[in-house]
Amino acid sequence: MSELLLDRVTDDVVAALETGRPPTGGDSRLYEDLGFDSLMLMDLAQRLRDRHPALGDVPLHDMVSGMADVGALTDLLRTTARENTA
Repeated sequence: MSELLLDRVTDDVVAALETGRPPTGGDSRLYEDLGFDSLMLMDLAQRLRDRHPALGDVPLHDMVSGMADVGALTDLLRTTARENTA
C-alpha cells in the first residue's frame, strides 16, 4: 500500500472525524473503530471526491461499500486511479 496515498486518505478521515485523532492504521474500521456515522461517511465521500476527481465517476453506493476500513478505502482510490489512466 502506498504510504503517501494512505497518508492522504488518513488526512481525509481525520477531517471527517473532526476529532483530530488519526486512525491507528490501514486496518482501522470506519464504523467500529473510529465511530463514523452515516453523516460522517457522506462528508468523507465528498471530501474524497473533491480531492480525487476520478471518484466522481464512482457511484456513491460503490464508494460507500468500499469504505469498510482505511486500507480498503485506499485500495478503492488506487484501483479507480489505475482504471482511469488505463
